[in-house]
Amino acid sequence: MVIGNIMDDFPESFYNPLTVRRELGIRVVEIDSSVLFTLFEDGEYPARGLKINQNEIQEEIDRIKNQLEVKVNDKTLIDATKAYLAYKEIIKHTGAEGAVFRCAPEWQEKYNLVICGVISELIDNGIIYSGGCEGDVYNTLTGLVQFYASGYPTACLDWIDKPGASGRGRYTLLHCGNACKGMLIPGRGVVDYHQVWLENQVGYTIEGPIKKGNVTLSRLRENRDGQLELLIVEANSVTDEMEIRGNYGVVEIGEERLKRLEYELNENGWPHHLSLGWGHHGGILKKASKFLGKIKVVSI
Repeated sequence: MVIGNIMDDFPESFYNPLTVRRELGIRVVEIDSSVLFTLFEDGEYPARGLKINQNEIQEEIDRIKNQLEVKVNDKTLIDATKAYLAYKEIIKHTGAEGAVFRCAPEWQEKYNLVICGVISELIDNGIIYSGGCEGDVYNTLTGLVQFYASGYPTACLDWIDKPGASGRGRYTLLHCGNACKGMLIPGRGVVDYHQVWLENQVGYTIEGPIKKGNVTLSRLRENRDGQLELLIVEANSVTDEMEIRGNYGVVEIGEERLKRLEYELNENGWPHHLSLGWGHHGGILKKASKFLGKIKVVSI
């Protein structure tokens, strides 16, 4: 499901619904932003029979406060929780398993909010299994395929080259704060304002380091010939302590494989997002690519 109009300034939001349906067997449903914002502002959207359960607002806030350190004020928590319930109602109404989010700029400019923490809560509470930032449809689909392969939800992260890591065979992953709490090192999750470019404090994100363990990094894209390609990298999360905010992790790949990965990313222009899933399930993804359709596998 795509919730919110496609973001023209993010090329990762472009996708071909016919290719997705034919090769992956996944139907993508688009929901106009006006439905979401009306539901958020009024608590209901009668034309579709959508209505927020107001009694859930305090329940969700109490759950967050009991599980995480909270650094935002109550108004931010209340507004973000209303946004969470608006998304939840739309997702439940359509029966979607994954959702793509138009996270900028309306939430920041209209409501002084970001929805990173909202995405995190939707995944953590089992409403969706894969959530895509910045309107990134194909990365959300990658996460959904990984969920089918592993049985675990996924996180949307960025490829980030960490200075000083050369020679260690490690690569840094980062995003602003949308990974579900179950993916973070226990006791390290923090609810905080987003580090955006606006003057006002904008909330909220759920930040913290990705926990250690076996992981699979993957990315689905459509190349210039209209063919789907799937990048697969099995790695080990060995999270280092870094003076940085957001969700971050360091994955150990091995120096030779890391050189191949960096070459592939740079020379062949892969998008900046990837999907991180728990466990090593690259073999399952390869088999799925063979039987789903003409999906080219790039395995590192």
